Amino acid sequence: YFTIGAKGGGDNVNIDGGGADEDISGGYIGGALTGYVMPNLAIQGDVLFTGADDFLGSDENLDTTTFTIGAEYLVSEMVPISIFGAYSFGNTEFAGEDVDTDMWMIGARFYFGAAGPTLVDKHRNGTLGWIGRTSATSFMGP
Repeated sequence: YFTIGAKGGGDNVNIDGGGADEDISGGYIGGALTGYVMPNLAIQGDVLFTGADDFLGSDENLDTTTFTIGAEYLVSEMVPISIFGAYSFGNTEFAGEDVDTDMWMIGARFYFGAAGPTLVDKHRNGTLGWIGRTSATSFMGP
């Protein structure tokens, strides 16, 4: 009835050109819990934290935390199209400033390939979905 997901990683970006020579490093960590009310209805909550140290040489860290709740419904097992909706709350901290964002999403998703007839099958045996997204705007995925 449940799927648990976790992800994490790091990165390093070097900007060298046009008079700039910056080295930016950071990382991300997140977790998600998906509950299947029915085989074709998923409700997911997730949290994602991203951070960059000494952002653009400012001696300040850039930190973003995003909380998302969403749902996805596979309309028909014969036609692999689902509808989804999600709400995300994000908080970004940089140079002593705190910025909050709210984002509402609604859309349709078409599943290519034969990952299985139900939404549970498509989520567990198909694409990487939420696990494969690394941005702070990560939302309910297949």
